[in-house]
Amino acid sequence: MTYLKPKTLVLLYFLLCRQLFLLNAQPDTLQVVPAEVNSIHDKFDQHYKQYIRLNEPAINHLWKLNLVDLDIPIFSLGYEHKLGKLWSAESYLKVGLPEYGGYYGKDVEWSFLHQFKFYYNLNRRERLGRKTNGFSANYFSIGVFGGEERDPKPGYNGDMLKDAESSYGIGLNYGMQRRIGNFFIEPYVGLNYQYYNMVETDGSAFFSDQLESGKSGRWNFQPVIGFKAGIALESLFKNHQNIEGNPGEYSLQDSLKRSRVLWKMNLIDLRLFMPNLGFEFRLAKNITADSYVKIAYESRPIQFNDGESGFGMVLRQTIEFEQQVKYYLNFKRRESCGRNTLGFAGNYLSLSLYANNNEYNYNSNYLSHLHRDDKSLDRLGISIRYGLQRRFGDIGYFDVFAGIAYEKYEVPKKGDHFIEQQSKQGFVPIFGIRAGLVFGTGIKKKSL
Repeated sequence: MTYLKPKTLVLLYFLLCRQLFLLNAQPDTLQVVPAEVNSIHDKFDQHYKQYIRLNEPAINHLWKLNLVDLDIPIFSLGYEHKLGKLWSAESYLKVGLPEYGGYYGKDVEWSFLHQFKFYYNLNRRERLGRKTNGFSANYFSIGVFGGEERDPKPGYNGDMLKDAESSYGIGLNYGMQRRIGNFFIEPYVGLNYQYYNMVETDGSAFFSDQLESGKSGRWNFQPVIGFKAGIALESLFKNHQNIEGNPGEYSLQDSLKRSRVLWKMNLIDLRLFMPNLGFEFRLAKNITADSYVKIAYESRPIQFNDGESGFGMVLRQTIEFEQQVKYYLNFKRRESCGRNTLGFAGNYLSLSLYANNNEYNYNSNYLSHLHRDDKSLDRLGISIRYGLQRRFGDIGYFDVFAGIAYEKYEVPKKGDHFIEQQSKQGFVPIFGIRAGLVFGTGIKKKSL
């Protein structure tokens, strides 16, 4: 047996005590030392972003489909072309049949705009590293415009009336245009100097007819508040394969798992004071519930007192609610053909319950501008529809539908001193289109 010497034992004891003392002296918390900002990395990030921006293909012209002015019978298209680094020229055309509150006018409406834009803060946005390609900046513009607009509405004794507005002139605008993926948005304000004429009629009201009448047209200054939003068409076509093609890595079951909910903003019914949202969620394999609500005020120009007291802007109230139950017919067929079904992209049949309240403006003295009354008219109905819903890009959708509905609705009735209202009911055809942005794809890994 081997024994340790006393000096060795003393040395080992001393070392053990020293180690225990050091362990007890260490703090039991961690101290977080702020890290210094690495200016080299930040500088590299800035240079990298600048490199990406400089090597992005320059957009010298842009075709724009304005969804805000779009409907099934209305075509709306703009074309913007770069004249210099800070200057561009834009032309805009809208033509088709008007619609408001579910009522469609029979006379064609049209409008055109040609303006020159000066993007005054484009250089500043570049210095800040913000996107400027595709005309993304703030601008001042001057342009000429003209056209005829119709505002259809229910008339007396079942007739259809319309406010027919004709105008042409020159305008100054201030606006902000931005690109969001394949989309663009453009709010603007301005002032027009215009010849303006408005009549309420149950017949034709073409520009030439109104000019010949000479009853109420006059030159005036008119404030402008507007909003455009839609699709940058060329960028959409360039990404056609990515948009239309199914990547092929997901089966139908994966599609059902990944598409549970969808938030939608309908740009077609969007105005400056008119936000509206839809929410669709899956109930079963091919069945969804789709809710839609719109509560807003729409700004409209109006003419008072037969043109003697000038022109102004009024706010017209719109309230709408709709609840649909959709049955998608062709999910499996689309999947077998390699088409995308994520985000409820398919054809459907639906049962819908809807209600709305719209405010209209009427002449108390028929076809006169002396006295005008605002009248709110209600509609309540149930409908059967056939529709096609598709997704394009990462944040876009459109939904086209047609069907038949049974409605109970109100129409104006002429009283002795003011406009009254009366109720009617019956079958009516319905058709429409919704298109806009998707806020949430509802992609989840959980199973149903």
